[in-house]
Amino acid sequence: MSASAFRVARVQPLLGRALVDADERPGAPPVIVIGHEIWRERFAADSGVLGRILRLGSEPTTIVGVMPEGFEFPAAHNAWVPLRIDRTASGRRQMPALLVFGRLAGQASEKQAQAQLNAIGLQPSAGLSGTREPLRSEIVPFARLFFDSADVRTALNLGNAFVVMLLVLVSANVALLMFARGASRESEITVRSALGAGRARIVVQLFIEALVLSALAAAVGLAVTRVGLRSLLAMLEADSGQRLPFWVVDSLTPVTVAYAIALTVLCATIIGVLPALRITGSSIEARLRESAAGGGGPRFDGLWTSVIAAQVATTLMFPAAAFVFHRGVIRGQTRDVGFPAEQYLSARLEFDRESAPGVALDATDEAFRLRVRRTWAELTQRLTTEPEVAGLTFADRLPGTLHPRYRIELDDGAPTSGASTLGHEVVSASVAFNFFNVLGTPVLSGRDFTSTDPESSAGVVIVNQSFVNQTLGGQNPIGRRIRRRVSDTLSTPGLWLEIVGVVGDLGMLGASVTGPAPGIYHPVPPDTVSPLRVAIDLASVRHHFPQDCEVWRAKSNLHSRFESSCRSMPSARTCGWSLSMYLDCSPC
Repeated sequence: MSASAFRVARVQPLLGRALVDADERPGAPPVIVIGHEIWRERFAADSGVLGRILRLGSEPTTIVGVMPEGFEFPAAHNAWVPLRIDRTASGRRQMPALLVFGRLAGQASEKQAQAQLNAIGLQPSAGLSGTREPLRSEIVPFARLFFDSADVRTALNLGNAFVVMLLVLVSANVALLMFARGASRESEITVRSALGAGRARIVVQLFIEALVLSALAAAVGLAVTRVGLRSLLAMLEADSGQRLPFWVVDSLTPVTVAYAIALTVLCATIIGVLPALRITGSSIEARLRESAAGGGGPRFDGLWTSVIAAQVATTLMFPAAAFVFHRGVIRGQTRDVGFPAEQYLSARLEFDRESAPGVALDATDEAFRLRVRRTWAELTQRLTTEPEVAGLTFADRLPGTLHPRYRIELDDGAPTSGASTLGHEVVSASVAFNFFNVLGTPVLSGRDFTSTDPESSAGVVIVNQSFVNQTLGGQNPIGRRIRRRVSDTLSTPGLWLEIVGVVGDLGMLGASVTGPAPGIYHPVPPDTVSPLRVAIDLASVRHHFPQDCEVWRAKSNLHSRFESSCRSMPSARTCGWSLSMYLDCSPC
């Protein structure tokens, strides 16, 4: 980040200094400003952290500052290094893409700033040959930059639509009940008026009664909202594996509370004051005659009858639709994936590397791979000594999730089911050699992977039963060879791989989540998969805790122990480790 970003944010460091312009010059010593979380967790809040050297990638970097708690600008960041751009190293239109932030000056409006940027955008085209159009700029509010995608808008709109429908339903029910309540007290209010109670006194009393009810409802609503908001944000972070931007808070803001108070007063006015004014608006004599003749009480004309009928129909339809939707979600979560998923935990394990993945191998990559292997071996040794753990394995995709797709061809050209000039579409997973053993999945025919298969030059694969049925038309697959076809992402055909075994369908999902897809499993070593999706067998937990809720709690208690095992290993150095209940919603 450029040093000017700290001046835009206007937050002073807790210790040391922020980045300065001199840090961005070529050849300047590498420096880093760390966030409060890193300072507290990695350096035990040591006040002498300034000047210490840490390795950022392969480069020793000096800590020059610590930012205060809560500073995560621009989104959810906790470390900052100088942005250095070598303008001579890139040709035209080859500069890196940058996000530009700014702060409006004084009383300037967005409209004025936009006009100024438009004028600036006209200048470059005047001095550059070949530039056909001016630069076009658009001012976007800060938060919208991160949440203005089509997917986010669609999700928010669907969520809002559901909530609005629910609020309309609840509000209509409450309004109907309050109307009936107010109308049923018409005789009482008439008698009180006849005994000398003034109109203002009656209106104030009914308003206070409604205000008390509304305030109680608002208090309950705010409490539920606070708990629900925290749960929702925690779920979003767990699902995405990333922290939410720092301005997304999990507590109620003063504006929210003020909004609830305003709605409380408005609601009390509608359900208390308006009925009171209506009832006390006519003459006392007319109301007494109607009451004596039995004409008092609720009166529903044709319009109200239609409203009530529509309300009852909606009340019946909405819970039914919600039940059907919820049942569909639960069915998706409890889909049979071919093994007892309730006794497993899943983890996502990711390692720091010092160079970009996919580049030519060098000493740095070899050292990275060696470190991953050592960490996995040490982690396996540590966790398998835990009494609750029966085994662990890894894959690039776990059962029940979407798997990458590609097309293959067979070696003998024999007729197969669903053949096309484009080959057969399959899904794949890269797995550890003990993957099927840990998941308790038997090999239906052929053999399982061995410990030497991941390193063997003779490529072997195992296919699932859907591959046999859909791709081979039920023919025996053992000994047949397949390879990946040329595609947009593959310029030459892949290596021939021999099918050595068949397993049942383990929830390998392709483009459709309605059923398992034809799938292929490749045996790989742990250093070729990033991130590692780890499956941990907790069979003994299920044995000792037969109740689902107890199993869930036992799994939760294991989280911190597993994470500590990863972070405390010398070979791990730093590793991202996140655990979840694998395909197992909390029954508590």
